[in-house]
Amino acid sequence: MNNYLSRVYTILPFFFFVVIKHLIAPLAAGYGYFYILSEASSTAGSIHWLLTPIVLLVLGTTGGILGLRFQSIVFKSYLLVFGILAWYVSGQDPTFIERLGRIMTDAHWLEALIAIPTVLFGLFGPLLITLGTRITGTTESNRINWKP
Repeated sequence: MNNYLSRVYTILPFFFFVVIKHLIAPLAAGYGYFYILSEASSTAGSIHWLLTPIVLLVLGTTGGILGLRFQSIVFKSYLLVFGILAWYVSGQDPTFIERLGRIMTDAHWLEALIAIPTVLFGLFGPLLITLGTRITGTTESNRINWKP
């Protein structure tokens, strides 16, 4: 029994480290970022509609720059968060997409024109910046190591 408990005590910290690193930290980072994004954009939108795209651009860029330090967490957080959201939405009523479409048609066309790219960048800013640095980093390293 003591041998079994000693093995459990040696494996347990490693197990919790793996769970925290690969599940809890990415989920917390993803949901934290999206919560800050939604709160800041709704606060900015209540002040003036033009502030919302600016806030989304700033948060998308800031999240991307911070995400450069923790690229694996950024990738995992998007996979986990959007996987959970897709699972949740798939179980909802089919009018969910219609409601989203109604929100877009009710908005002023200039607001929608400005907001769509900035909302997309706000949502995917950290992912796009980390992907961009990986792509440009690999092309740069290939260009430097290339020998004719």
